Amino acid sequence: MFTAQFSPVLAMDSTAKASPMMTIPVRVLGSAPRRQNVMSLRVYVSYDGGKNWKALTIRQGKVVVRNPAVGKGISFRAEVTDTKGDKATLSIYDAYRGM
Repeated sequence: MFTAQFSPVLAMDSTAKASPMMTIPVRVLGSAPRRQNVMSLRVYVSYDGGKNWKALTIRQGKVVVRNPAVGKGISFRAEVTDTKGDKATLSIYDAYRGM
């Protein structure tokens, strides 16, 4: 079993300053965490509760997103495939809100 983990730096109430760009670490956890076992990791962001997803570029284990507007949420989806062809998808709706 494996999954992805997003690690944004947030306020204690799970909010982030609205609109500025933020860099968020993302990594694979579980049975495929070593780089040689992960065939692909794709990350997506949604600003409308998962109705529309936009692919993000992963650079050095991080993605860059524009934080949501005040009172609005941001959602993430990660799709991980290991070298055996096993797949896992993680969706986090309203991961945090803009303040």
